[in-house]
Amino acid sequence: MKSIQPKRKRLRSIAAKNSNAALKLARSYGFERPKNYQQEAKWYKHAVELGNVEAQSLIGQCYRDGHGVRKNLKLGIKFLNVAAESGDADAQVSIGYQYFYGEAIKRNRCKAIYWY
Repeated sequence: MKSIQPKRKRLRSIAAKNSNAALKLARSYGFERPKNYQQEAKWYKHAVELGNVEAQSLIGQCYRDGHGVRKNLKLGIKFLNVAAESGDADAQVSIGYQYFYGEAIKRNRCKAIYWY
C-alpha cells in the first residue's frame, strides 16, 4: 500500500493558507485506518478559520458527535447553523434533522421542513 505521508507533507505546506487544502488534509485523517479523529478535527478547525463553509459543517458534526473533540452539542449546532445559512446542503439537512427530532434544540417541525 502506498504511503500517504509524502502527500500529507505537501498538503500541510499548502494548508497553512489554503482552506481547500486544509479540508483535504483533514479528510485524509478520516479515511485512514485507524482513523485519527483528533488530527481530522484540528484541520477542519483550521479550514474554518480560513473561511471554508464545508469545513464548518464537518467540524459541527465532529462537535455534535464527539469525534476528535469533546462532544458539545451547542457548539456543533452553532457551526452547523452557520454552514446551513451559508448554503451548505449537508449542514441544512443536519439542522433539519436536529429540529425534527429536537436534539440539542427545541423540536420544531416547521423549521425542520424549511431546512430539509
